[in-house]
Amino acid sequence: LQSINKQLPKNQFRYSSGSASSPLEVLQAVECGVDVVDGSFANQLTDCGMAMVFDLNPRKEEEGSSTGTAGTSASASVSASASASAANMNLNLWSEEYVYDQGPLKAGCGCYTCSNGFTRGYIHHLLECRELLAEVLLESHNTYHMAQFMKTIRAHIAAGTFSEYVSAFRKNTDLFHSDQ
Repeated sequence: LQSINKQLPKNQFRYSSGSASSPLEVLQAVECGVDVVDGSFANQLTDCGMAMVFDLNPRKEEEGSSTGTAGTSASASVSASASASAANMNLNLWSEEYVYDQGPLKAGCGCYTCSNGFTRGYIHHLLECRELLAEVLLESHNTYHMAQFMKTIRAHIAAGTFSEYVSAFRKNTDLFHSDQ
């Protein structure tokens, strides 16, 4: 992407179709100068019965150490989840570990699914029963989470802190990779 973008006129709109299959690839595309990233991984996760739960505002290591036990326990509980995949960025709601889980897909999420009391256990049950509502609730959550991710990226670009954000995001992801 970077080499292609160098050949394009600076004032031209840059669109990348289907090139992003993860949040890290979205960040990479934006780093390379892409203006619009078209990726269907949110829909693909929904089709697989998975929910996006990656941290939209990762902290740098030195910042994370000053957050105290609350930040530490949240990270520990996420990394302890056996069914979390792709560096704990997604939850596989097909997993039996969610049968009795009464928590939201992501604590603090403002999507329709999470803010209206639909739990991990209930969505697991819907998936097991092949109920269409499971996909509707997951799609609602994943689309909202992706929109919030893009909003966060735009805010960091506007604030001039995009490089730091990408660095913290990658560092957070690398930490999860090293736990597995």
